[in-house]
Amino acid sequence: MDDSSSLVHHFDDFDAFTEALLGYDLDAQQLNSGRFTASSHQLVSGSVMVSHLLTTQKIEVRGNPPPNFRTFGIPTDKCQPFMWRNQCSDGNSF
Repeated sequence: MDDSSSLVHHFDDFDAFTEALLGYDLDAQQLNSGRFTASSHQLVSGSVMVSHLLTTQKIEVRGNPPPNFRTFGIPTDKCQPFMWRNQCSDGNSF
């Protein structure tokens, strides 16, 4: 039995984005002003979750990944610098 799924979420404001995080041990803050929109693409297979998050504003997300998952962030060439597991990273890092 295939236990994989692909999820796409679109957010029209920051409150909707943070509401989607309520089930996880995460806290998010918008770092600059302006209209916030975002899309999240996730591929889940077994105990692995691969996520791609695209936002129109800078955000800070702190916390822990969902329990029982190995999580991977995939930065793109348009990615702003970010911290991943306490390490500085950007779209050119892997």
